[in-house]
Amino acid sequence: MARERDDRRDEDEEDDRPRRRPRPDDDEENEDRRPTMPVQTTNPGSTRAAGIIWVIMGSLVLLVTALNLTLGAGTGAGGAEMLCSAALPVLIGAVFLMVGIQTLNGSAKGTLGNGIGSIIFGVLIGGLGVILFLGGAFFAGGGGGPGAPPAVQQLGEAAGVIIMVVAVVYLLTGAMLLVAGILAIKGKTDYLRWRKYLRDQKVHPRSRDWYQDDEEDDRPRRRRPRPDDDE
Repeated sequence: MARERDDRRDEDEEDDRPRRRPRPDDDEENEDRRPTMPVQTTNPGSTRAAGIIWVIMGSLVLLVTALNLTLGAGTGAGGAEMLCSAALPVLIGAVFLMVGIQTLNGSAKGTLGNGIGSIIFGVLIGGLGVILFLGGAFFAGGGGGPGAPPAVQQLGEAAGVIIMVVAVVYLLTGAMLLVAGILAIKGKTDYLRWRKYLRDQKVHPRSRDWYQDDEEDDRPRRRRPRPDDDE
């Protein structure tokens, strides 16, 4: 019983002790104690590699499309149909080129969406390459069939080899896009830290106001005036 009375007395004494009032700088001290994220002062290697791959892919697509249009115009073939067929490759090449440049100079707001899109394109192009390779191997192995004339068989074998070469190009393109997408997704966090560093330093090779789009989301919202404010 005596021990219980002593414990209650100690508790009462603790309750009677003066409490320190919170100071305005307590929040600042707590913020200083919070773990800080490391500063990323350069473009991460993974996103830089992804941007380079996208720039190369976009440039190659535009170059090949321009060569096809030039050869078609030189032979007198094409016209409106060739221009329409070249519209999609030009669009895809321009998109990859623009995305790659934005990733390299830090103007892209993120790399997650671009990485997912690159993986989707890589799977589609790689799947088409697999189909072409199998079809080319079929023609290259059997030609036009065992009962076909030798000339037809030779033509089928030659066409099969050409199709297989084209299929290898598609497979390599799909693999590069897959790698670029994986690298972009892997380095998305470091890329955002680098972009934040650029925003804090207000550094960008193209415009001085590029960082204001991100700062608008962080600004405190102004409270709407209430009827009793004048009172």
